[in-house]
Amino acid sequence: MRKPYKVTLVVLLVVLALGVVALKTGYIGETRLRANLTGHFKADFKDVNVRLQKDYGIDFAKSGTDLSCYNSEDAFGGPVDTCGKYGGLVAVTADAAFIANWHKTSPALETWLLQNGWKKDWNAAQPIAEILDRPLNDGSIGVNYIKKHGKTTCRLSLTWVQPDVPNQLSASEECIGTVRD
Repeated sequence: MRKPYKVTLVVLLVVLALGVVALKTGYIGETRLRANLTGHFKADFKDVNVRLQKDYGIDFAKSGTDLSCYNSEDAFGGPVDTCGKYGGLVAVTADAAFIANWHKTSPALETWLLQNGWKKDWNAAQPIAEILDRPLNDGSIGVNYIKKHGKTTCRLSLTWVQPDVPNQLSASEECIGTVRD
């Protein structure tokens, strides 16, 4: 009588293991990743966007957001399904009043970002208040902030692009995650 129980137990363990693999990879994994990305994007950028709109007129609500997935290879040649949700690129013309307001209020924005789980990523030594102070020959200067949720990384980029587009502050936001096939 003990043999059927052992066989049943082994079958259940195999099914459970296959279920765990299915949840982490392939279609089911991508479906979960899409839901997680959408949730993290909404949660991470909701308050950020309210602040950027109120203080600087940077309105991501007017830029298209999209969730897209594509297959690629990781560093070892293994298949990886990557999904991203992007807030688009929003550009604001920075006149003298905008720049003065930026100098005055952007340090508080950075403090608020850091207190809410964001970390400075690219160009971490660059003071946020000074990204509008570069001479025309500098090309561009900016800062990125990231927030990680397991395999998902959300990024807020603030960039001053010169001389191609003088007097323009560009902002973008994205959440990207990967799941193995």
